[in-house]
Amino acid sequence: MADISMDTALVEKESAKGGNVSGLVAQAAKQSGVSPFKMMREIMMMKRAPCHMTEHEYFEFQLYDPSLSKEQKRAFVGMDGSFKLNLKLAPPRLTQMRGFLRDKVVFTGLLRQLGLATTETQAVVAVDRRMGTMPCLRSVEDIERFLRDQARYPLFGKPVRGSRALGTVGIEGLDEAGQRLRLANGKTVALRALAEEIITDFPEGYMFQSRVVQHPDIARFAGDSVGTVRLVTVIEEDTPRVLYALWKIPAPTSMSDNYWQAGNMLCRLDAATGEVQACRTGKGLDTQWLDTHPATGLPLQGFRIPNWDKVVAAALDAHAIFPVNGMLGWDIAVGPEGGIVIETNANPGHEFYQLSTGRGILSPDMQAVFDRVIARNERVTDELNRLAREKY
Repeated sequence: MADISMDTALVEKESAKGGNVSGLVAQAAKQSGVSPFKMMREIMMMKRAPCHMTEHEYFEFQLYDPSLSKEQKRAFVGMDGSFKLNLKLAPPRLTQMRGFLRDKVVFTGLLRQLGLATTETQAVVAVDRRMGTMPCLRSVEDIERFLRDQARYPLFGKPVRGSRALGTVGIEGLDEAGQRLRLANGKTVALRALAEEIITDFPEGYMFQSRVVQHPDIARFAGDSVGTVRLVTVIEEDTPRVLYALWKIPAPTSMSDNYWQAGNMLCRLDAATGEVQACRTGKGLDTQWLDTHPATGLPLQGFRIPNWDKVVAAALDAHAIFPVNGMLGWDIAVGPEGGIVIETNANPGHEFYQLSTGRGILSPDMQAVFDRVIARNERVTDELNRLAREKY
């Protein structure tokens, strides 16, 4: 197996944001027949509210496409626009548990205590924190000792408060000498090097979890790398429901399923049935729509996520624990018995929805839902204010 250096053992964000803007304009003009002047004018329009979009996001979403009307383009949001939308749907004055939800150790610990299927944490890297009876690793030597003598492989490692798969690593096991780790991407890294990288890059916390066992139909279709279902749920009245559903499929050499990693795939799902409706890889000018899985050769469209009702129930049951949140995003693994909650996100990035559907998240049908969520938030706020006045 190939060796990799200390600074590349953990998954890093791509440094490039899609190339030079002038080069993207020229390529898009050649592909679409749209004039560069019109594209630059549209980019300036999309920078304003409510879109809050960057130049590169304009090209990632292929908004130069002449078949899209001005109204359709204005329904798209960039990362900043997505964040501002989520603040309306789950306002901080109501959702004061955001920090709790971001803490993957205590969040999954609560779910496990309440009887919901979730991940198993074997140990936590915590320099200045205690985690009850859970093993805490406080130094490079502690991490080495755990990975060499105590870990039950395969493992998945990730930051306690991370997002977008940054800092993650899949570990298959130790080599025969017990000095190097075999990674899920087929490479190896020195045990000491990985321990030093974790302590240096994530002193605020890191966790090692048992790798989830997937449903055999999922593993047969997409391989052993865990690809989660992204469910975004909303509460318009009293109970949560699914707003949209996606499936993130990792490439065979990826250690996690986040779509920005090269070769990873993103599928649009029918939220009612879990059936794949379309699948893509790449962004912008490099987009490819796929008919078959590139590794297994199996057809993508028409494949149904097994135990779909149980996958959906896992997200809805978890959201019901936090009813003040008008919207939450969920990453759900598909286990042999149903859904396994990996984590939640109070600020789900809606770029995945826009990439998989070619529609803006602020399209009229979606905006109608958001209006109902916001109205419900206002009713909840009024009730909490009333109770506070009665108490004091």
